[in-house]
Formats: sequence, structure tokens, C-alpha cells
Amino acid sequence: FFFVVARANTMKRGYCRVCGEKLKSDNATIHKSCKLKEDAAKASAGASSPPAKPSSLGKRDAPSAAGGDPNVVFMDITIGGQAAGRIEFKLFADVVPKTAANFRALCTGEKGKGRSGKKLHFKGSTFHRIIPGFMCQGGDFTRGDGTGGESIYGEKFPDENFNLKHTKPGLLSMANAGRNTNGSQFFITTEKTPHLNGKHVVFGEVTKGMEVVRKMERNGSNGGNPRQRTTITDCGVVGAAGGTPAGGAAPAASPPPAKKAKTDSDRPRVFFDMTANGKPLGRIEFELRKDVVPRTAENFRCLCTGEKGRGRHGKPLHYKGSTFHRVIPGFMCQGGDFTRGNGTGGESIYGEKFADENFKLTHDRPYLLSMANAGRNTNGSQFFITTARTPHLNGKHCVFGAVVKGQDIVMKIESMGTGSGKTRGTIKIQDCGEC
Repeated sequence: FFFVVARANTMKRGYCRVCGEKLKSDNATIHKSCKLKEDAAKASAGASSPPAKPSSLGKRDAPSAAGGDPNVVFMDITIGGQAAGRIEFKLFADVVPKTAANFRALCTGEKGKGRSGKKLHFKGSTFHRIIPGFMCQGGDFTRGDGTGGESIYGEKFPDENFNLKHTKPGLLSMANAGRNTNGSQFFITTEKTPHLNGKHVVFGEVTKGMEVVRKMERNGSNGGNPRQRTTITDCGVVGAAGGTPAGGAAPAASPPPAKKAKTDSDRPRVFFDMTANGKPLGRIEFELRKDVVPRTAENFRCLCTGEKGRGRHGKPLHYKGSTFHRVIPGFMCQGGDFTRGNGTGGESIYGEKFADENFKLTHDRPYLLSMANAGRNTNGSQFFITTARTPHLNGKHCVFGAVVKGQDIVMKIESMGTGSGKTRGTIKIQDCGEC
């Protein structure tokens, strides 16, 4: 499942409240077949299962039969087979009871097997898609690759509401393939993601173990493929009978993955501290794909640190103090001309220009770093950050990295652009270097 742009949806009169499909009568609320399935699901849950009615699930402090708050659940995580720690979530059952009940039951495994024949349980499944600076996605317990999974109500269920927004890191939200296609897949935000509001249903948040989420995030990649297998080894209701005691966190003596990321010679990280009209905007962090385009990545890294001294023009080979001179909303933000500042200058660490290295990486999403040029083999110091998919640039401009933190800062820069590219103010790289 990928994040698909969809219209905001609320259940309308004349649509089934379970499957979301149109009914024959505007006065009806559910298909007969859906009602039979819903009644059967309630009957099979048994007397000990917490009811899925909003009246009971909405009481956040109501104890479950097993002794824990049914709306506080946990996941014990391993990365590469090593214990990473426990994450605890609070489910917002008072706002989205149906969505919260689905996630809680998939944590406990209480609903048995689904239509696929697989157990309706997150235990043993993986986080198959992790993008630093964006989110960690999991919940596909049938196929494990983002194309499977199913809900406790059947394969899919409708969007409940979009009352809660993607306002901060650590939020739980439903992954989908468009309107009313919720199953079992979910994601945990690692940054504010306002562009997902009205498209994905927020239903909970991390209350403990955000440091574990950050470990998972550092195990991700710009393409979404985790570097090591990230597994939910256990999950359930916090404090419930039979749950594994918390305390399986990685020992303090273990080196944190962040340190490893900083010394990863294949994918170095650099930063820009940005200002707009003299006022701080914030920091952008980039991961450079030295593993694919080593020469291009090294050029950018050195221009961030300024370690190469002065160039042929007598100016420091350094982005510090230079500006984004061309910003077009819905397209890209361009900078890197530290010699003239207008898009006609700049130079590389190898001389004025250097050749295109390869075009293996493509312009398939926002927040990618790519080389600006004046045609074939004319790379210097100028670069751009995409703010949309730009497939028409594939094979013409060399992609060499991506934003991993500070996408919101890029959006602020984008908002200062115009259709012609002229910026509404001075957008400056106040400082830069290696992370």
C-alpha cells in the first residue's frame, strides 16, 4: 500500500456504514449481507471480548476483562534479530471507535483467522516500508510487502472520519489505497505530515517508546526498504494477562543506530540551516547516495563542509551564505550558485563542470536532491530539491540524495516561490556541514 491522494470522506446518507458502497434506499444504513457478517463477527468474539460499541470503547479508562486498559496496546520490536524495545500506543477510541477496535484486536489476535486463512494478528509481522523523516509502515501480516493484510471486519472497511490531524511525530494512522480501503496496514509518523490530512484516518499515538520508533526510522531508506528486518515479535493490551513483561529494551551499552548512520560512508548526511529574510526557518537534513553516485555525492558533501578551500573563481567552495535563487511551487527549489547567486555561476570541487555520473536514481517523489545543469555533462554546484514527482527530468538530471528531516522547511521555502521562479524574499543557507 502506498499513500494515495484521495478526497476527504465522511459517511453520507445512502451509503453502507460497513463497506461504504451505495445503497438502493437513502433511508437504509447497511447492506443485509454486511449486517449478517457484522452480527456473526460480534457473536464469534465471545463474552470475554471487549465489545466494539462506541459506548464502551469510548471509555478510555475502562478496564478490560484481562486487567488492562483495552485502548493502551504495545508492540515489542526487533531490528535485525536484536531487541530494539517496546512501543506503547494510546488508541483514540472515543473519536474513531471502529478503527481503534480493529487495531486493538489485531494486536491481541483475539479474532482468530481471517478470510485469507491467516491469523488476524500483528505478531510476527514486519514494518515493510520505512522512510526517514516521514513514517514507518507495517501491518501486512498476510504478504509482508504492502500488498496484503485484512481488517477484523473483512478485507476492507470505510474511512471513519478525519477529525484527528497529522500534526506531530508519533501518531498512528491508517495506510490505504484510496478512499474507504482501510485494512490492517498502518503507519507511525516521524514528522508532521499535514498533506495526509483528510486522506488517512489518525487513530492513536505513541505514549512510550518513541526512541524505539526513532531506531526503526534510522533503519529505513529513501526508497522505503528497511536495511534490516524490523519485526513485531509480540503485541497486545498493556497489562493484560499473558502479555510479555516490558523490559526487553536494548541494553544501554549498545551503540545507538544514529551513531552508525553518521559514520556510514555509503550514505553520508549533511545539513542546511535556513533563514528567510533574515529570520530562522529551521534545519534540513539530507542523506547522500554515495553508494550509487559517489562522485556527485562527494561534490555536494564537500560544498556543505567547505573543506576544499577556494575554487578557480577565488570564492570559497562552500554553500554557506548562498541562496535559493529559483523556487517554483509544485516543482522544485534551486540553489547552489555561490559565485553569482543568480543561476549563472557556481563550480564543482573538480573544476568548473563535471560529467553526469549515471541516471540510476529517478525523480519519483518529492524531497529528492538532483543536479541542476545546462545540458549534458555540465554539473557544477547548483542543485534542486523536488517538491513533486518530476519524471520528465529522468535521464537528464542526476539524483544524488534526499531530504530525511525538515520536509516542513522545504515546504516553507516552496511557499516563498512564484510561477516564474523568482523568490518573494531572500532564502539563505545560513550554515551547512556534515551531520
